[in-house]
Amino acid sequence: MQFSADEHVQIVLEFLQSNIPANKLMGIAECLPQMARLLWGHFQQEPFIPIELRLPKMVGENPSLQVATESSPVQACADGGSEGVATCP
Repeated sequence: MQFSADEHVQIVLEFLQSNIPANKLMGIAECLPQMARLLWGHFQQEPFIPIELRLPKMVGENPSLQVATESSPVQACADGGSEGVATCP
């Protein structure tokens, strides 16, 4: 399985991991949706795919049963919700 993130999401993840103590990362990440709504809620939101999980294709496997990509575009909302199927927790 291959994990990839949007380049902007990757920048934020790397910044958080480099600058925040590990024991505070979850708490900070959980409060970001509320802060985002206050700071940037007035900007128009652009849809993007925050995270993709790709499963390797198996040789000789029935192609109709393969799932090559587990992702869908989402409209990220300033309140942390989304309009779509896939979303970052």
